[in-house]
Amino acid sequence: VFQYIDSHPKYSKTVKSMAKVISLVESRCHHFWRCGVHGSASHNYFPLREKNRQGGFGIMQLTSREFLSRETIWSWKKNVDMSLSYISRCYEIGKDHLSRHPEGVTEKMIVLETYNRYNGGLFSRYYWWNDGTRPGLSKGWIKFGYIPSGIENKGYRDYNGDGKADPDGNPWNIPPKKDSGKIIDGPNKAVNRAAFYADRALSFGKI
Repeated sequence: VFQYIDSHPKYSKTVKSMAKVISLVESRCHHFWRCGVHGSASHNYFPLREKNRQGGFGIMQLTSREFLSRETIWSWKKNVDMSLSYISRCYEIGKDHLSRHPEGVTEKMIVLETYNRYNGGLFSRYYWWNDGTRPGLSKGWIKFGYIPSGIENKGYRDYNGDGKADPDGNPWNIPPKKDSGKIIDGPNKAVNRAAFYADRALSFGKI
């Protein structure tokens, strides 16, 4: 899988490195499911898919209908091809987001933005800009921490970086996250795991 990712000349080393990490995080580089191997499917040797049938397919766990086809579901190479294109897109959007206030922006920040958007969607931010008018927060890019709740993949926002889930309300007035149409109760309302996913992916380093 890694050799195939490296064979794509149009993508940067950073994008390829992130693709390798994502292949490990999502499926441990398995496209097809086998008994006793990480993941699940409806039948032996079917493309890897999560048990609840709401997850993605294959090595890169592609989820959006925009990316799914007979080829990307059944061919691991097409699955990787589509993912590389999407990772590159997430990278450029994340880079553009941070370039609005470029002072102090690092490659690590762009990588975190990319991982966050790969998991949470193109418009799911990892960093938020604070213009200095919000009480208790310094001017600059703010990383929202993620506090696991112990309930599936849900967690809570940490708006001031003190390692504790913050109460309802936040300086950005981010609307509550919904799960299956219902607002999840808890401190600042539980949110999805995109930030946690990004932190975990970063821990793999460059591959």
